[in-house]
Amino acid sequence: MANGDRIAPSVPAGLDAAAARTSVWLSWDHSTDAVGVAGYRVLRGGVVVLTVRDPWANVTNLKAGTSYTFEVVAFDAAGNTSARSAPLVVRTRRTQSAATTLSAVRRVAARRGSVALDVATSSYVVVDGRRRVRADRRGRVTVSGLRPGSEHAFIVRSTAGGRDRSTAVRLLVTAR
Repeated sequence: MANGDRIAPSVPAGLDAAAARTSVWLSWDHSTDAVGVAGYRVLRGGVVVLTVRDPWANVTNLKAGTSYTFEVVAFDAAGNTSARSAPLVVRTRRTQSAATTLSAVRRVAARRGSVALDVATSSYVVVDGRRRVRADRRGRVTVSGLRPGSEHAFIVRSTAGGRDRSTAVRLLVTAR
């Protein structure tokens, strides 16, 4: 164990998902660790399918209309591993029409240090798995304070008509 570190990172919490036809976009809250979290392992059905550095992942090559159970564990540089997150069952969509996929996000504009999304008025956006931003009454969500050139994961959640619909959007914010 590096530097005598024997304390595992905190358990990842807030696991959330946006399902497409053959992929699932996952995001969760950052774990904490006395020395620092080195990364996360994404489990599908109890088996590690991805190792990522940031608290989001896109799991691909899935079957349409199928339910999958996902969990996440955090690890540090010393090899300490957290307990598994609470499991999240996600069902991929049976069909994927362009209208369904794009209806939650009407426009995206990246500017120096910020991103603006036009979404349904009954939406909110999860940024990098930890920050939730509600749309204003016109359906505009502006996320500022972003480092130019940094990559950020956005999940748009819409509750229009009493149904929860999600669309995953991945953007690279670039300086102008």
